[in-house]
Amino acid sequence: MKRRHAVFAGRFPSQARELSRIAHHLAENEEFLPTGERFTPERLQQLGKFLGSWDGPTSLAFLVEDAWAAHGSRKRLSTRFLAECGSALSFASVPLYGVLHESIYSQGAATRWSAHRMKDEREDFSPLADELLLTGESIHPWMFAQDPSLVPFAEAAEILAQKDDWGALYDLDALANCPVPSAAKVYLDDVYVPYDFSRRTAELMPLCTTSVTNRLHHDGLRGGGPAVFAELLDILEPRRG
Repeated sequence: MKRRHAVFAGRFPSQARELSRIAHHLAENEEFLPTGERFTPERLQQLGKFLGSWDGPTSLAFLVEDAWAAHGSRKRLSTRFLAECGSALSFASVPLYGVLHESIYSQGAATRWSAHRMKDEREDFSPLADELLLTGESIHPWMFAQDPSLVPFAEAAEILAQKDDWGALYDLDALANCPVPSAAKVYLDDVYVPYDFSRRTAELMPLCTTSVTNRLHHDGLRGGGPAVFAELLDILEPRRG
């Protein structure tokens, strides 16, 4: 996320600086999202979810351009900006995604709010750092107090975060002996799926061919689906029959 944020800041330096100003404004002033909860600096950081897509930096820059509105002699965040942030950050349509997000990666150990613990170790990711770094889709315990759609799931989320008897995620022997030819498009700069994880998984499968690119991001199918599928089918065509 830090590398991806650098891309955003390099292309849109004034908007990156504006995000830092907004974070400090939120720490010192009460602003409220359309669903009624206070907008906080750590919630603002989650706008980094935009950066997971190819055109995300541009979308985020457009959003930040209209952040402010004049209220007499004071600057306040605009109704439009608050509404769009509320829509982008709310888990109202997918609350279970927030609840289960970390547990789907857990194997034999409790997550104990892994992303939150890692963020606390990084002073550069403080929501009040001079340069605001964005956090993307990571899940934090405070979200279950701040997002109204997640509040009812707070107890369940805590139980899952402390659960330490998860079974194996994958049968490595089954992958190593998979007789089915396969092809995979791997996005080198995907901020949500580390390249090394994809590479190591593919290497377990003897008949898996990968095509690596830095021209697409996590939303590769959305942005270039027909071309991606055509390439993968071309890879597999000689193996058919």
